[in-house]
Amino acid sequence: MTVLRKILFKIKKTGFRGVPLNFRTLSTVAGIVLGVAALTASFNFSETARKEILKSIEGMTNDLVFIRNLSISGKSSKKAKESVSESFHDEDSRIKNLITGKNAELLTESINELDGASPVIKDTFTIMLPHVKRNRFSLLGVNSEFSNIFRIRFFKGRFFYPYEELSNKRLCIISKDTALEIFGREKVIGKYLSLYDTELKIIGIIDDFENTPFIDKTNIVITPYSTFINLTGKSDIPHFLVTRLKKDSDNTLAIAKIETVLMRNRNEKLFKIWDQNHYIEKRKQMARTVEWLVTSISFLILFVASISCSNIMILSVNQRTQEIGIRRAVGATKIDILGMFLFEGFILMTAGGLLGIIGGFFLTSEILKPLPTLISSYKGWQFDFTAFSVIRTLGVLFLIAFISSLIPAWHAAKLDPAQALRQ
Repeated sequence: MTVLRKILFKIKKTGFRGVPLNFRTLSTVAGIVLGVAALTASFNFSETARKEILKSIEGMTNDLVFIRNLSISGKSSKKAKESVSESFHDEDSRIKNLITGKNAELLTESINELDGASPVIKDTFTIMLPHVKRNRFSLLGVNSEFSNIFRIRFFKGRFFYPYEELSNKRLCIISKDTALEIFGREKVIGKYLSLYDTELKIIGIIDDFENTPFIDKTNIVITPYSTFINLTGKSDIPHFLVTRLKKDSDNTLAIAKIETVLMRNRNEKLFKIWDQNHYIEKRKQMARTVEWLVTSISFLILFVASISCSNIMILSVNQRTQEIGIRRAVGATKIDILGMFLFEGFILMTAGGLLGIIGGFFLTSEILKPLPTLISSYKGWQFDFTAFSVIRTLGVLFLIAFISSLIPAWHAAKLDPAQALRQ
């Protein structure tokens, strides 16, 4: 109670002149800490997001073009089916307007800009074996052009030939991870994979192929297009056609020709032409937008903290006017006064900044790192606290410290010693 009385007496006596300075200083440091913590975490987030987005398009080329059947492809299927039901009165009319596997050959023959085309039809299957951890696999039906279009690199074996596709040979090519998952370290070429009560002979193991958002490289099995249809009983309606343009071809012109060819004998456009070059540019723009958005929000937080720091420095100058006059009277120069207040501003910002960086470390480790396991959108992302983010934060912090301290310090340096002593 005695301590409380002393504090209340001091407040009453000074008219809130002594306490607000301490309170404002602490609140300003707290604001700087929060701002720097948010800035550091956002630098880590934006840097990781940028790297992961650019990683998703790594290896993609701008000469791939996809033609999707809207009625069975992706997120647009529901809308497409609704539009189809309004436009057509029977199933035969709808099927007639969908693209088929035969259209791949038609495109190759009709358009000089294309360097091959292949239908792609997809399905999934499950293999129940004790040692198989990831038992769900993707089955693709394609033609012999698929290997050249996606520039497949083989670990062992080969792709199937055109005559093997035409004769419905029961062959398949599997990815390296599929081979390891099902057969382990055994020799795989020449073995048989049992699918749909049919034995498919393995003739190749894929090491890698061109990156694309339409096909997952992991856990895949590829069969000839005709073999796929015979195995699954599906009709000749692929999920999409994929084509590769010849070198130096004009994407816009080629896409226009593709649409013209495919619209022959069709009353309704039930396909969408998708240019991978457009996708690459969109992803790059997304990476820049994420980095700009997250960083600008954190800059705004830190800017508010810097205004508080500037206000504290102005208050400090006003309350120490006589001290400034005495220092100038005993020989201190304007540069000395300027340096003194700049140094104090740096001390204030540095104290809050170091605590903020520690806060940013905990934000990254406790909030950002668990995100990939909680939110599917961040699967595979690695949020790490990097030295680069600390360097960027410190650079921004010292710049703001200089700017927020310079005006009050310059004002203090310009004070007339005689007038300062009279105040």
